[in-house]
Amino acid sequence: ALYEPFLKKDPRIVMGPDFRETFLKGGYYRATWDDKLTILALNTNMFSVNIKEHVITAAHAAAQLAWLEDSVEDAPGKILIIGHTPPSLSLYELYSHRALKQNWHEDWFYMFNSVCSKHKEKIIATFWGHEHEDTFSLNERGVLVYSLPSVSPVYSSQPAYTIAQISEKGELVDLHTYNTWLEFYSIAETPPRYFRYKSLREIMGVDNIGYTSLANRTKTILEDSDGFTIFKSLTNKAYQNNRALQLSPQIFYCYTNNLRAFRFLECAERFGYSRESFTIKSPKR
Repeated sequence: ALYEPFLKKDPRIVMGPDFRETFLKGGYYRATWDDKLTILALNTNMFSVNIKEHVITAAHAAAQLAWLEDSVEDAPGKILIIGHTPPSLSLYELYSHRALKQNWHEDWFYMFNSVCSKHKEKIIATFWGHEHEDTFSLNERGVLVYSLPSVSPVYSSQPAYTIAQISEKGELVDLHTYNTWLEFYSIAETPPRYFRYKSLREIMGVDNIGYTSLANRTKTILEDSDGFTIFKSLTNKAYQNNRALQLSPQIFYCYTNNLRAFRFLECAERFGYSRESFTIKSPKR
């Protein structure tokens, strides 16, 4: 019943045959769009370090990841994976507390990473929330993690949302973000209007926002003045809180290019940061 109004608006979207079973059992499901794009929605509470292990059993998490791999293999076209908590370092912890906290438990991260690496030609993107920031992370195995903004004004951000532009061939073309100014419209007592910010392609100055293109472009953050302009555009969005401004270009580079804490530390050390500069936060038990 929750999805019926949405499905009536766009009949091209069809829920998978196992929707009721997987959604009622674990809160995850798949849907297809014109047989060209398969959307796999994960319940990341099963993988999150914020959830104590006795609440979500290992069997539940493993079953969801097994379902994910089967669904990826069976999908006829391109694949989009979505979820709440991203399989990366917590950006909030990094820029608020200089802390390194991995959002997912290690076992589940490596299983997910393995699926994505194995099928990276089919998976066009992974989209996540939780961080209330629009940014991205990637690693050497070809996994690209897009974190999207939030319509919630928590953490002093302005409400924002992102529209993914996908081609008829099922390829990710661009990400367009829209934001509003909550205080202004609240004082004016009028319905808020949303305005388009620069797209990710415009910010990065690239022809596409695939893994290789973004990986090559992030290197320029450290190499030339044009790259520094990109860094400022990524971290100094007016509609997001200004804590990200505490990041140096080097730390931002290490964040975008490393999904795990030990890799981040190796990167930071190359730029002269000591390991003692960061606090390691362990998961709940």
